[in-house]
Amino acid sequence: DESPASDAGIVPLKMHDGTLVQIGDRIVALNGNSIQNCFDMKKEIKDRTVGEQITMTLEDASGERRVVYITLKAKP
Repeated sequence: DESPASDAGIVPLKMHDGTLVQIGDRIVALNGNSIQNCFDMKKEIKDRTVGEQITMTLEDASGERRVVYITLKAKP
């Protein structure tokens, strides 16, 4: 997968055999602004442009947080 998220090393939610769920990274902030749901995410991204770099604060399944930098790409 050649998406900005995979390029940044973001771990997605995974389902195995339809029964086992492996929790991935959760987006908790975008450019320093709190993200609580998909509406917050859409609001933060809607006025961004292709090629712009944004920061994402992620929280993994153990509660550890890290910041990644993502360069936005056009939708395929």
